[in-house]
Amino acid sequence: MDVKELLCRNFAAFLHGKLEEEIFLKWPEGYTEYLCQKNVEEKHYLQLNKSIYGLVQAARAWWKTFIEVLKNKLGFKQFANDNCLMLRKSGIGTVIMAIYVDDCLIIGDKAAVVKAIEEIKNHFEVTHSADIEDFVGCTIEKENGRILLSQPDLINKLLKKFNEHIENMKEYDTPAVPGTHVVRPKSEEEMLTSEEQSLYRSGVGSLLYLLKHSRPDLSNSIRELSKVMDGANKSHMKTLRRVIKFVKDTKDRKLILEPKKDSMLWEVKGFSDSDFAGDTDERKSISGYVIYVQGCPISWRSKGQKSVSLSSTEAEYMAVSEVATEILFIKSMMEFLGVNVTLPIQVNVDNVGAIYLSKSATTSNRTRHIDTRYHFVRDYIEDGVLKVLFVRSEDNHADIMTKNLSVRLYDQHSGSIMDGEGG
Repeated sequence: MDVKELLCRNFAAFLHGKLEEEIFLKWPEGYTEYLCQKNVEEKHYLQLNKSIYGLVQAARAWWKTFIEVLKNKLGFKQFANDNCLMLRKSGIGTVIMAIYVDDCLIIGDKAAVVKAIEEIKNHFEVTHSADIEDFVGCTIEKENGRILLSQPDLINKLLKKFNEHIENMKEYDTPAVPGTHVVRPKSEEEMLTSEEQSLYRSGVGSLLYLLKHSRPDLSNSIRELSKVMDGANKSHMKTLRRVIKFVKDTKDRKLILEPKKDSMLWEVKGFSDSDFAGDTDERKSISGYVIYVQGCPISWRSKGQKSVSLSSTEAEYMAVSEVATEILFIKSMMEFLGVNVTLPIQVNVDNVGAIYLSKSATTSNRTRHIDTRYHFVRDYIEDGVLKVLFVRSEDNHADIMTKNLSVRLYDQHSGSIMDGEGG
């Protein structure tokens, strides 16, 4: 397969959208002379036929127009579970398109990709680049058959904003103090000023975007900081500064995507973990997971559970259900793209009780209260789609998603994830 990649951009995207509403516009400044020549009174207004930048519905109008062309005129199929993923198969090959507003990442057979671009140009004014260096703010580097993802521009902006706050700080080996948790403030006297609160929210927001694309090793520390976005205190700002200082010291770290196998069958593997009662304020547990495809980390999450768990087994079982939902989504996406997935998909858990509960429908006084929605995992295990296996805690890559680890464990798990050693 002769693969070609293209990044397609439409810099005037919102001007193409068709409006469903009647919208009128005042005459722009500078048109007085024109109005006099045409004998048009200034009390008259302009009616918009298409969207313009500044309209609330401009993005939606553009999206509907673009998708309508792709599906009805160019023959693309839309993935039901994620409308931003498009696919077209023809006699000359396959084209896969990932859409982000007015940026499109296109990959597939060379001839098919070239034809698709030419057809899109017949409907929209677009530019395209075959040398993809960035997408949605993420820098993409290719090196010896592998891809390296990083966000240097975002990090530099973050450091520029916080440089005076971290310039005299020492170097840290982990993003947060091992074994600690962010605790919500108890009194208003400890709160930051409004200016400091704004700075805090800005810093956490930037870190969340960094975490989303290229730094899964920061998941738990950033989740902890986001708990107090509505009201942080001095200690929270100190914790934020430590995370940012750690980002500065490790800004050259990149997420490596390097498939481990060359096979027609693709292997998906998940790691799941829970920190029982990890939220010291509400006594709720923390769920975390990381999922690999062919040894490459493609999905990760650190999230507080919605309800209080009565045991570590229950907390781990709830965490298994969360990773299972993401795995099933990834499986359906790969099947939409025509990729053969190896079944059963392995889910690694470090709690024997949770494994037993996922395989057995037996109930007891300690488990019969668990919400029915978490038991869907059993059906997929019985159908041979999922397989839950035991893994030691020190070998569980999701451990870094649920708690602030010691230097040894942090280096071990972050290395496994960032270097793509999940296969």
